[in-house]
Amino acid sequence: MSESNIHAKHRLRMKERYRKEGLDGFSDHEVLELLLFFALPYKNTNDIAHELINRFGSLSGVLEADYKDLIKVDGIAENAATCLTLMPDLFKRYSLDKQMNDSTFKNMDDIYEYLLNSFIGSVRERVDILLFDAAMRMISHLNICEGTFEHSSLNAERIAEMVFSNNGTNFILVHNHPSGDSTPSDTDLIITREIYKAFLPFKKYMIGHVIVAGDECRNILDTALGTVIGDQEMVFSRR
Repeated sequence: MSESNIHAKHRLRMKERYRKEGLDGFSDHEVLELLLFFALPYKNTNDIAHELINRFGSLSGVLEADYKDLIKVDGIAENAATCLTLMPDLFKRYSLDKQMNDSTFKNMDDIYEYLLNSFIGSVRERVDILLFDAAMRMISHLNICEGTFEHSSLNAERIAEMVFSNNGTNFILVHNHPSGDSTPSDTDLIITREIYKAFLPFKKYMIGHVIVAGDECRNILDTALGTVIGDQEMVFSRR
C-alpha cells in the first residue's frame, strides 16, 4: 500500500472518529492534525501538529501565535497559517453572535461573560465602549482606539459622538491588559473619574469601566469614584 493511501485512510478514520465522538477524546496534537487536514490536503499533518505544539507550548499557544511565526514552522505555509489564525476570531464571533440573540443584560456578570468572549485572542491593547438603552439592551459595541488607556489615545469628543449619535443612555468603557494583571493604574482611575463626571450633566451614565485581563474582568468605576458598592445590581441603578 502506498504512503498516500495510508495517509488517506488515516484521515478518513480521524474524520469518522470526530463525527461519532466529537473532540473530547482527542489530544491537542490530534485536534491540530484534524484541523490541518483542510488546509494541507496532501501532507502528513501529524508530524506538523507535534512540531506546532513543541514550538508554541500548547494548543492555545498555537492558535494565538502570530502568522509570521507560524509560517516559520516546517510544513506550514499561507493556507495553514491563515486557517490557524482564523480560529480565535471564529470562536469569538460565534460566542458573541449567540449572546447577541439576547442582548439584555441583567447584571455585571452577564456583561463580564460577554466581554471575556469579546476579547478572546486579543494580544494588543484596545479600548472599547458598550452602549445601552435605559433597559440595558445593548445598542452597540464600538472600538474607540487601539493602545493604552491614557489621555493621549482617548478622544473625549469621539466618545461623546458615539454616545449621542447612538442614543445611548448608559455606557461602559472597556480596556484590556494583555499582561493578565487586572490592577488599574493611577491613570486608569483618573481618566475614569473624569469621564464619569463629564457625562452626568447630559444624563448619560457611565455605569462601569471594566479591565479585561486573561479570564478576569474587574470593574474599577467604584474604586475611581472612591466608593464601594457591594451589590452588583446597584451598578445598574446608579444615577
